Amino acid sequence: MPPQSPEQAAPLIPRKWRLLLALPVLLAALVWAAYAELSLANLIGFGTKDLRPGTEITLKPFLDPRFPDRFPWVDYNGSWPGYRNLLAAMALFALGVLLVRDMPSKRRIRVPPTVEAGLVVILLLVAGFMRFHLGNIYPFGLHYDESTNAMIGRDFIREWEPETQKRIAELDQQIHERKEQLAAKLDEQAAATEEAAKRNLQAEIDRLRAEIRGMERHREDMAVPVFTTQGFGKATMHMYQIALAMKWFGTSIFTIRLPTMIAGLLGVLALYFLLRVLCDVPTAFLGAAFLAAMRWHVNFSRVAYDAIEAPLIITLTGVFFFLAFKHKDSPPKVQAESQEERVPLIPWGWHLLKTAPMWLLAGYCFGLGVYSYKPLYLLPGVLAGFLAVRWVLQRHLLRWNVIGLILFLASAYWCASEMLEYRRTHPEAFSERLNMVSIVNSNEPLRPNWERVRDTLYTTLRMFHVRGDSNPRHNHPFAPMVHPLLAALFPLGAAWALACWRSRLGLFSLGWFVAMLLPGVLSIEAPQALRTLCVMPVIAIWSAVALREVGLAVMTLAEDWLPGRRWLAEPLRWCGYTLMALIAIVYWRGEYNLYFKDQVTKIDPYIHFDAKFVDMAHYVNNQKGKFYAVSDANGHNALRLLNPPGIWRNHLYLQQELPARYADDEDALYIVMEPWNRPDKNVWIEWLYPEVPREDPVDPFGNKIFAAYRVPVEVKKRHRGFSVQTLSRDGSDTPQGEPITYPSLSLTPEEQPLQAPFKVRGKALWVIPEGQEGSYGFRAETIDHFTLLVDSEVILEATPGAGALEARKELLAGAHQVEFILESETYAQPTRAFYQPPGSSNWEEFRGERFHDRGIIPNGLRMTFWHGARRWDGKPLFVWVDPYINYRWNGPYRFPMSVEWNGFLECPKEGNYTIVTEAWDYALVEIDGKKVVESPSGGNQKNRPAPGTIELTKGKHPIRVRYTDNIGGGEALRLYWQVPGQGRALIPQSALSY
Repeated sequence: MPPQSPEQAAPLIPRKWRLLLALPVLLAALVWAAYAELSLANLIGFGTKDLRPGTEITLKPFLDPRFPDRFPWVDYNGSWPGYRNLLAAMALFALGVLLVRDMPSKRRIRVPPTVEAGLVVILLLVAGFMRFHLGNIYPFGLHYDESTNAMIGRDFIREWEPETQKRIAELDQQIHERKEQLAAKLDEQAAATEEAAKRNLQAEIDRLRAEIRGMERHREDMAVPVFTTQGFGKATMHMYQIALAMKWFGTSIFTIRLPTMIAGLLGVLALYFLLRVLCDVPTAFLGAAFLAAMRWHVNFSRVAYDAIEAPLIITLTGVFFFLAFKHKDSPPKVQAESQEERVPLIPWGWHLLKTAPMWLLAGYCFGLGVYSYKPLYLLPGVLAGFLAVRWVLQRHLLRWNVIGLILFLASAYWCASEMLEYRRTHPEAFSERLNMVSIVNSNEPLRPNWERVRDTLYTTLRMFHVRGDSNPRHNHPFAPMVHPLLAALFPLGAAWALACWRSRLGLFSLGWFVAMLLPGVLSIEAPQALRTLCVMPVIAIWSAVALREVGLAVMTLAEDWLPGRRWLAEPLRWCGYTLMALIAIVYWRGEYNLYFKDQVTKIDPYIHFDAKFVDMAHYVNNQKGKFYAVSDANGHNALRLLNPPGIWRNHLYLQQELPARYADDEDALYIVMEPWNRPDKNVWIEWLYPEVPREDPVDPFGNKIFAAYRVPVEVKKRHRGFSVQTLSRDGSDTPQGEPITYPSLSLTPEEQPLQAPFKVRGKALWVIPEGQEGSYGFRAETIDHFTLLVDSEVILEATPGAGALEARKELLAGAHQVEFILESETYAQPTRAFYQPPGSSNWEEFRGERFHDRGIIPNGLRMTFWHGARRWDGKPLFVWVDPYINYRWNGPYRFPMSVEWNGFLECPKEGNYTIVTEAWDYALVEIDGKKVVESPSGGNQKNRPAPGTIELTKGKHPIRVRYTDNIGGGEALRLYWQVPGQGRALIPQSALSY
């Protein structure tokens, strides 16, 4: 018998005893990890008292659909005992793994092909159900980032049209011609000898270069790009997928999210094959089963973000890479006699021929990473680290893979070349978002940065067990990111990877986990589920491997060492399969309940996924007949995607959209988003169109989403003109009868048959568009007593027999009250009034869509708007009347801005009043000429209450409110009062006048 080498020497502890010792060690580690996880998640009633704040929580949340709204998650400081227990369990598990590292447990478990096919079908059914079930409903809504991706995809569809491609070809031809002209001019300049000629040629060269740059930019805008600067910059591969889905299946929430659903499903299948290559079928089934229902993975598979493609790309790269990578010695007959000899040519050639397609596929998948989620930029580091370690461990085996690695790199470069070229020419496009969210800032001292890295590392690691992402789009707010089962198992799998770091799966998974955890560790938003989602497959892998180690230890003990192993092995194997199925079912049910019955059905995801805009789009689609829609939310991409083109006209900007106008054959649909934030819009619409009913659609939770008013065509036309009221002639001017709407301020005996003698008074709201402010001319033609007033100021006053009169007045854009009084004894001739817009020589009648018979709202404050900060003394842009000061500004208000309100405050009683402002920037309130409130300016204000008190008597008091905003981002102002003996409330419209 040949002598044993040192590596083959008998171990210190015989194998049998090591196996007998390893099994209880592994089982003890499993129980200890379960206890640590339950204490960390605060799900059981025993443990250290500092972790038990008197709550009675069981495992019911993960098994029962009746799930509480919030977990009583423990704070970070109280979680250290649980983590100490978890670290101890990991150390114990690693000891058990080391005890059996050379046991027969390293063998693969064989499964018949038909059984394996059945397992794959089960995985696909579960994974498909978790991703496609109610895909058109959950998550609620369509987040702005999703709709932006879809809008970009819709632009791609247009760019695929033949007309666009024809225009691109024409641009290419023009660019080619300009470049030839440029080359000729450069040659001519080089041949020129006179300085004057060179200068003239240089001017021509500069012009041609500018034209070429402009054409190339235009072509980039028209062509389908690989990168877009929208949404802080992102690759467009995901947008292509959305574009294809919308082109084939139409535009809907389901089709927009269909590519990510498919990517999530393929990710489960890819993980199965990766573990199939590196382990065996049971491990592959368990790992894929864990990923199939993982709430974290399911959530991002049902959201139209490109992030879910990242774990799929890593997994596919791993599958093809390890199918091609030669990792173990050749059989003795073809093995070189020494590591320094050359590799035999024939076996090497045959190996390369078999693995070349896998190398090319692995490289192509690797190259796709630059077209997907940015954390994939760390994938080259993962593979480079893996190969470096393998080079140290098995340098002679890398000779078998060197040509394959060259093929891998060539395929990767060919796939990624277009994005690499774009990155070379646009390096700034890739750093904008990174600079916004990274905690590593070169302008700050190094030590505080690394302290922040330490803190975010702790925060990120704790998100698996204690406190997860708080963003409702990413997670059930604050819930641990993984199921308690996986939270107990995957640390044990990490211990296995550390103990077996020399193995392919151990080394690759360690590098994968560490690298893909970095984007979350370096984020200012830690814990961050989105930026760390690439670690999800690793969690599933390690959880499956942990169970595999325990199971194989039991099987090895039964088959190889225990008496009666021949009859005991088969029942134990089926017990293991049954236990595996039970674990999968319990896990699947728990994740289903947590996701579908608690996470996505709550109001938090509804709000954060912008579901109100989708509900608005559905409301608009359910309207019948011809109409156009105007809203203060019509800029959201969900509306542009889900509603027919042309439905939405403009933003609900009162100065531009009231009174209702545009097409006279279409109804006007006004939608006020969050009417409690802008009640002035509701007041104005209801004042101008009192006969129009208000609809208040509600969300699935019974909360009002928006207020809707549909103004029919006949109502729009009915209110255009002047409301004319007959008055008594006894000096009291008592109204007689009902007012009548006249279409214009031209009264003729034929069209307006009034019974002479008479006295009438008319009024109308006159809205002057922005840009048409200036000096207006006014003209009256009458033989009767006639008075024309604008904003209560007499402009023209004609006495009987005076004939034609003219006058001029400077008017701002915005709302004005036009009134007239006509008194006639005979009504023998018509009375007509005209106005002349600034810069025009024509006289126009007071008629049309900008005149409304209801006039200006009777209560409120007169508002004046300036563009610029603290510009209250310059020329304003427009004037309006606001029934409340309860503003949340949005476009098209120009920024920076200054606003002033003037009028009267009517106090119901005498006493000490408290006036409060909530302003985004500087605000000032003056009553009776006295300063009551002055909120500070600058970024420290940000809608904080600023109170002030004043002693007021019963009755009206002059009030002036000023606001300026030079910050931006959240322009708002609210004005409250506290009447003596009452609570704080918005100052109501009834208490304001002008």
